[in-house]
Amino acid sequence: DANIQVKLMYAFESAAYIYDGIAHRFWNPRKNDYYVMFFHHIVTVLLISGSYNPGYFPIGAVVMFLHDISDLAVDMLVIVNQAKLEGKEWFFIVEIQYVVTTLNWFFFRNILYYRKILKPVYDAITYCDCFENCMHNYYIFLGLLTALYIMHMYWLYVFLRIGYDILTMEKGKDRGVSYETKET
Repeated sequence: DANIQVKLMYAFESAAYIYDGIAHRFWNPRKNDYYVMFFHHIVTVLLISGSYNPGYFPIGAVVMFLHDISDLAVDMLVIVNQAKLEGKEWFFIVEIQYVVTTLNWFFFRNILYYRKILKPVYDAITYCDCFENCMHNYYIFLGLLTALYIMHMYWLYVFLRIGYDILTMEKGKDRGVSYETKET
């Protein structure tokens, strides 16, 4: 039954983001983007759980899909970076994964996110008077979706800055350190 599958997907994703938020707050080391990441977990949980109750499944489902598909590349980058699979001897695995991750992030979190979520919700508020009795819900969703989009742009900047730093770094320096934000 598709309804059960959607409920299970929502339950799993909500639980995963709640756990990530708790782990981020209490167990993970504090890095440069600590507060942005913590706010990201809160906003994502609010969007997923908030879209479930009133039945705004398209919003929650697209948020979950775009996050999950782009998180795969980020997680893979972290793995190959920590394994130090970089340079000519490792066929530039880290470098290639960095490019794949940055392009993936740009496409899914900056282009598709805007086109498939942010713009349609904005258009629904602006052009449709059929939501008069629940308009406040759409304004809340629009605010949360916009906050998430701004964070996605911030992390795209971080990815691009990492690439710039690595390209302009002196030879012999440990490039792997630049792939992850430094602890504060």
